[in-house]
Amino acid sequence: MKVFTLLALVSPIVASAIKRDDIQVNCGQPAGASDTQLLASEYSYPVSQLLKGGDATVHFYKGPAFCYVVSCNPGSGDNAGVTVCNDADKEVDIAYADMAWFAQRVYDKCKVRHDDGKDYLQKGQAFNPDADWNVFLSDLGPNACHN
Repeated sequence: MKVFTLLALVSPIVASAIKRDDIQVNCGQPAGASDTQLLASEYSYPVSQLLKGGDATVHFYKGPAFCYVVSCNPGSGDNAGVTVCNDADKEVDIAYADMAWFAQRVYDKCKVRHDDGKDYLQKGQAFNPDADWNVFLSDLGPNACHN
């Protein structure tokens, strides 16, 4: 998926308020998530599923660390997925398109080419600089994907 396509679908609030350079993305994070690296293509499905949600929102109870798996790839075996965490001391509603935009930042930064010529994705986490929530991509394990 091309970045310009994704940016066109992101909500106007996020698109106008956040510049790409403002996003903190940490590869190899969060601690405690699986250390496996899956083929980058395994993450295409969960990110595209988020995009399909568009402006619809997911309600997150107040944090800190209220986390919810918002999309995953049940066909990947390892369940490549996207998790969102609310660290704010208040409940928030987050648009699927906004979650997808942050997931794409992780995908872009944490993708690495291995010696076998294939792209793999390390687990990674992106933080919304204007709100107290974050998105991470990781191997959710064999029993975590329920879509």
